[in-house]
Amino acid sequence: MERLPLVVCLIVSVFILCWAPVAQAQNNAVTPIEEPELFREVRLAMDAWNYNLAETLLARIHPRSQRREQADRLLTRIKALKRYVVQYRVNPGDTWESVSMIYFRSADYVGRLAQFNQRAIDDELHAGETIYIPRIHVDVLLGFSVFELEGNIRIEDMAAGLRMLENAYSLDPDYPGLTMKLERARHQFSFKLNDEKIDSLEMTAELYVARREFSQAIDCLRKAQAIQSNHARERRIQTLIDRRQDYLPVLFELGNAAFRENDLENALKYWQQVYEADPGFRDVGDRLEKTRNLLQHMDSATREKK
Repeated sequence: MERLPLVVCLIVSVFILCWAPVAQAQNNAVTPIEEPELFREVRLAMDAWNYNLAETLLARIHPRSQRREQADRLLTRIKALKRYVVQYRVNPGDTWESVSMIYFRSADYVGRLAQFNQRAIDDELHAGETIYIPRIHVDVLLGFSVFELEGNIRIEDMAAGLRMLENAYSLDPDYPGLTMKLERARHQFSFKLNDEKIDSLEMTAELYVARREFSQAIDCLRKAQAIQSNHARERRIQTLIDRRQDYLPVLFELGNAAFRENDLENALKYWQQVYEADPGFRDVGDRLEKTRNLLQHMDSATREKK
């Protein structure tokens, strides 16, 4: 019986040790009314690159709060942001300002850069040490700067800038101003992509015109027109339709000449152009059918020999 008080004391001690952190956490927890303000403070801390403070604030959300799940998602995001860094090895003469200029083209980020590295702004940097640059901010700045360039921007550079912005958005959808930047970048990239497609189609069309393959040229220009309508291009299409019509007798005779030379594939190509422009032109339909049958027969004979 003398040992009973000792056992009781041990149980009480264990209970206190286990309960104390829980009680402390509950004492520090904010009320549901205070939670919206706390989330605003978290966002401000993140914008200041003070992710440690943001984590500390989120820890004050009560475990049974309706916002606990939201807090946990944000904590996961913050942990990812802290890991997503560029390691920079300090060179002789480097300062917070010079590093800020290298990565952000501005000295305005000096305080936040020091904060991210848990250093005071007046701490000197020493050659050989490693500091960390939060890469999401580099991605946003450099990614969007591509779309602010003047002149003809390369499609490859636009694609790289857009990837940076989309990656930043995947890490932090609430990043200030990022949604608007991303929408603008996507719009510019889409517009540029369409321009390049149109240029390629128009160049291909002119190559077909040079070879008197008007149907193919018209098809290319119609595809370009479907991407972006243009009155000049529409007039060009009509001109080619008229030229093709005038050129039908020539194409028909070119097909005849190729057929006589036993060049069935070219004969088929010329007569196909005639048929697409005017299915009732002379007996072009019959000639197409006859030529296709001959090619099919020749192909079958070749396979049988093998």
